[in-house]
Amino acid sequence: GMNRIASVCAPVALLCLLAACVEPIAAPEFVPADIEEQVLADPKLVNGHLLTETALTTTAGKDDPDEIRIIIRMLEPKGDADGFLKRHGFLKRHGFLKRHSVSGEVTDLAAAVQLDKAEIQKTFGLQPDQDIIMPALGHLLAQPEVFEIEPDLRVTAEAVSMSPAGGNQTVPWGVPHIGAPVPGLSEAKLSNVHLYVLDTRVNEDDVNLVEEIELVKKTGQDEYTHGYHIAGTAGALNNDTGVLGVAPGVSIHNMVVLNKFGMTSMSVVIDAINRIIERKEADPNTPVIMSLSFGAYIGVPWKTALDKALTTASEKGIIVIVSAGNDGRAASKATPAHADGVITVGSHGPSRDHSSFSNYGEGVDILAPGEDILSLGKISKKKIVLLLGSGTSFAVPHVAGAVATVLAEKPSLNHEQVLAEISSPGCVTGVPAGTTTSCVLLD
Repeated sequence: GMNRIASVCAPVALLCLLAACVEPIAAPEFVPADIEEQVLADPKLVNGHLLTETALTTTAGKDDPDEIRIIIRMLEPKGDADGFLKRHGFLKRHGFLKRHSVSGEVTDLAAAVQLDKAEIQKTFGLQPDQDIIMPALGHLLAQPEVFEIEPDLRVTAEAVSMSPAGGNQTVPWGVPHIGAPVPGLSEAKLSNVHLYVLDTRVNEDDVNLVEEIELVKKTGQDEYTHGYHIAGTAGALNNDTGVLGVAPGVSIHNMVVLNKFGMTSMSVVIDAINRIIERKEADPNTPVIMSLSFGAYIGVPWKTALDKALTTASEKGIIVIVSAGNDGRAASKATPAHADGVITVGSHGPSRDHSSFSNYGEGVDILAPGEDILSLGKISKKKIVLLLGSGTSFAVPHVAGAVATVLAEKPSLNHEQVLAEISSPGCVTGVPAGTTTSCVLLD
């Protein structure tokens, strides 16, 4: 035992001595027998148990189990993050998460980075069979400008079950079921409400798509037409094609945060959220809704950086709607389902029975249609192919569309007020203990 410990500690101490030549940092003393215990017990490390949940499926379709991505939050918002990354050559940067205030100063700064295996081995003098993660984290946590380190968690969308449907406009069961679209509410009025769909790519056919911002590299055809399906349920136009949405004509902004496998790093989503927050602050009177139909079951109620970013968005007056998740478990242990200040949506079927796959418990705010939901799939030979999808992912846009309908008439309502406007208590049966029985109903 002792030899291994010495070999892990020695290179770390050496690095600190080398670093001290560049900047006077007191060398941390690795007293505990196991550096791993020390790192995982460090109060600066948030959700350390998720370190193994950060690898993404690459274009080649393979996971690298050793791929570790982390978010490093800096103590000083105006801090020299570039300099910090340069001094730590084993960090490969994949994004800066800056949030600016109205006056333009940085209010929050974090770097999203990937640990470079070979560089860590070189820097710390480690053998190929030795753990690289803990020595690197131990060193980073000891730096005075580091406020917090958190695993850059992988979040994923649910797969869509594909089944093509007919040609003329179809009214999916969930739309009239919730009392939509509201008669007499014009597309022009709905277009004043801005719905940000954070997802895969949305096609422009049959929806009022006003913007597309790509936050992930374009990598071939999406395997998931997840984002387009969701946009269709929320806002498909009333015409002779595709489907009819809950709020036809709502202005849809597509933030492409999921890669073609329907997955992404939490930091990519936070980047999108920060951009939307800055817009809302610059134009506080425009009603803004954000919809997120993805997440991760993390097994603990502790909040992630993604949860905190959404809570900030909610505090700025953005209505945030997220899926409860399809694990059939407690929503209070899933991110971002358990974030504060968001509307978390579970699923029910056509007879208003609670869906067996839907996460449940006090973390769920409302239930909406989420079984066999027909919506826009893909464009094939210039025709829209309609697809069926089941999951809390597809319950979310029913709520987003319902909220858009309310905000079109009452643009200044906050999330508690809109939730009260669209909720009808006691309408869902077979609900697990401690879960809401409210469904969406527009009068």
